[in-house]
Amino acid sequence: MTGQRGKADRSHQNVDSVRGIAAVPDDPWWVYLVECRDYSLYTGIAKDVGERICLHAENKGARYTRGRAPLRLVGAIGPVTHREALQLEAKARRWPRSRRRCYFLQSTSIF
Repeated sequence: MTGQRGKADRSHQNVDSVRGIAAVPDDPWWVYLVECRDYSLYTGIAKDVGERICLHAENKGARYTRGRAPLRLVGAIGPVTHREALQLEAKARRWPRSRRRCYFLQSTSIF
């Protein structure tokens, strides 16, 4: 405990981050990249990438992917916080196709 009543010392929580090991967030999200039938790329976020891709394939996902099935997962990055997922998704959507593809192929985590 610190000197304040009811306030726990949380300095140990970021030890893994200091060592370069990413701590798994309490509410994990993934950023994923899929290639559509027309070879266009779609970047999205999800808690369960497999389930989300199934929804896209059933035309129940994002409007962009409707009618573009079959989809192929290029890569997924995570687990990250919801905020980090939104930020990476927005950043990746601004990248050229080749950079986005390379980034996801090299950075893919096993989920």
